[in-house]
Amino acid sequence: MLGTIGVTLILLAAVLVLGVVWRRTLLANVRQATALRSRDIAALVERGTVPDPVPVAGRDEALVQIVGPDREIIAASANARQHPALALPRPEPGATTVSRVGSLPVDDDEAGFQVAASTVQTAAGPTTVFVATSLEDVTDTIAEARALALTALPLVLLPLCAALWLLVGRTLAPVAAITAEAREISASHLHRRVPQPRRRDEIGLLADTLNRMLSRLEAASTRQRRFVADAAHELRSPIANLRTQLETARGSQRVDWLSTSGDLLATTLRMQRLSDQLLLLARLDGAGLAPRRRAVDLDDVVAVVLARGYDCHGLEIDVSALSPVQLLADPTLVEHAVGNLIDNAVRHARSRLRIVTASGDHTAMVTVEDDGHGIPPDRRDHVVRPFARLDEARDRGGGGAGLGLTIAGDIAAAHGGRLSIGDSDLGGAAVRIELRRVSGELDLKRG
Repeated sequence: MLGTIGVTLILLAAVLVLGVVWRRTLLANVRQATALRSRDIAALVERGTVPDPVPVAGRDEALVQIVGPDREIIAASANARQHPALALPRPEPGATTVSRVGSLPVDDDEAGFQVAASTVQTAAGPTTVFVATSLEDVTDTIAEARALALTALPLVLLPLCAALWLLVGRTLAPVAAITAEAREISASHLHRRVPQPRRRDEIGLLADTLNRMLSRLEAASTRQRRFVADAAHELRSPIANLRTQLETARGSQRVDWLSTSGDLLATTLRMQRLSDQLLLLARLDGAGLAPRRRAVDLDDVVAVVLARGYDCHGLEIDVSALSPVQLLADPTLVEHAVGNLIDNAVRHARSRLRIVTASGDHTAMVTVEDDGHGIPPDRRDHVVRPFARLDEARDRGGGGAGLGLTIAGDIAAAHGGRLSIGDSDLGGAAVRIELRRVSGELDLKRG
């Protein structure tokens, strides 16, 4: 409806503007022709060859008068010879003026007249030539054109509005379908998609963008539900262990509180570590943790992590391949990632692990290798997912929560790098994090 009204108003405005422009053009043509006729007759007056009576040029030319210095009529058209001279201003010799008058002695045309006055210098003195042209034809032409436009406008407007109505309705029909489907999609129905038209126009692009957004929302919702379910599952075991120990202690007359408190403390620390990892993983996954970069020595980070002490069960830790590598990174996050790699290797190694630091043109790398069972190529993408583990036989002491490699990979990604898993020449797995180096960083050369 609004489109139809808009088209109607535009057409009406166009007709009005066209009428005004056309009227001005016709008046300008009459004005120019009248002035030219006046100058031509004035040239004859200068040469003394003007006829008397002066012939009228065409039916629109109302009269011609040649008025002498004393306002006497020297010559005129046949219809103006017996009438007094026109009481109009006379221009200076050599000049021509055009004015509009409402009536003349010889005619009382309601449309009015254009009167051109040209003055020339003769032996008798300044002589003025008046030429009057009727505007009746201009007025009649405009009136006929206006009537024709008003008659033709409905004939043009009705089919045009009908075609516009059908075109707009057909064009916007997909938008109505998209809107209706979008209203029905809720958090529990993210698998649904809005209808996508076949044509690749703006509406098709909009539908495709909405469907891509819904796919991302569905994937994010699925990850969130899986994450919550896995986190709840991981917390059930230590909570159940705590409850069992406390119920056993309450029901026993003789309790070794020193031993019991040690077990409870170990379980509590495990829960605290798990909750810390869950919080860090959630912050990394939500892009809410921006690295605070400053100068970091990777070999010093490895030394700090190893100084915390690990229950290595007699494992040999080879650090001979550590080299001084410096970059701009968040030291806390890098330390956390390296610690997760070492913790993973300690739990999986049989007798030996090796830590290597190195640098490339644009990356700094930390690789932790072990001589355990390794990670099969078809499982390497699996083990970096949250709460993912290989078989329990690989886990020393029951294993962790399956978050270490996931967090290390997210920390590497936050630094523009990645986590990769390969085979070690020790016989086990080689887990590496690559951290992107900011332009201008240099290796720390130490003698």
